[in-house]
Amino acid sequence: MFLGITACLLALASCSGTLPAQSPPNVLFITADDLGLQLGCYGDTVIETPQLDAFAASGVQFDVAYVAQASCSPSRSAMFTGLYVHSTGQYGLTNGTPFALHRHLEDATIPNILKRAGYRTGIIGKLHVAPGASFQFDYRQTSYVDARQVKLVAERASEFITQSGDQPFFLMVNYTDPHAYRGRDPQTNQFGDWTFLDRVDGIPKPLSSRAKKASCRFNRSTRPSSANASPATTTRSSDSTSAWACCSKRSSVMGAPTTPWSSSSATTGPVQPR
Repeated sequence: MFLGITACLLALASCSGTLPAQSPPNVLFITADDLGLQLGCYGDTVIETPQLDAFAASGVQFDVAYVAQASCSPSRSAMFTGLYVHSTGQYGLTNGTPFALHRHLEDATIPNILKRAGYRTGIIGKLHVAPGASFQFDYRQTSYVDARQVKLVAERASEFITQSGDQPFFLMVNYTDPHAYRGRDPQTNQFGDWTFLDRVDGIPKPLSSRAKKASCRFNRSTRPSSANASPATTTRSSDSTSAWACCSKRSSVMGAPTTPWSSSSATTGPVQPR
């Protein structure tokens, strides 16, 4: 799906010089790190997402959509370039690895192309694609910790849009809130165990009771085993040498059949709009 969106944006930039004299469209590109089907518009009856549900109802909602790779940096590299991961050079996470965009692609990303077309460009939240300095953002707030604070993110987005004035803009907003969290011990500065935060800065105000929540316990394995690949589990990379297995009984939360699901799909395929 994101490859299709990127292709549309790149086509927009390439045609900007030949379009009739009218205001080019502004682009607000929103991602939510590791968000799966936990939205009301996709049938979740526990988590309330009225704003996103209304947003989905006002546009096109996809029932079948895929990201280019089930890993953060590679997937984002596809969003920025419109290419599959094997063509971008960002084969793995940027964390402690040499992986980065191929040099000939460093100036061929959405923000750089749209900037040449006269757009003001900005990013809020995680970038996580290397080399970071190659991205021509006029406005850059890339703290993934701050991106958990949904109210702060909204305020920064409003600031960027206001500052843009009459200039067309491209703003990428990357929320981190759905992503698993592990804080540092104030004494040792060592990371603690992975968990999910119930609330950040008082949001959301009402919390679901623990009886309604799906059990999602992380189990670390240095090498994914056949057990990790069973229909009842999903795995995601935490670094280049380990994986996290997360068991989730989707049917107990969403009232849906017990079919495999993943917050980030590992395959590519056709996109079918509703």
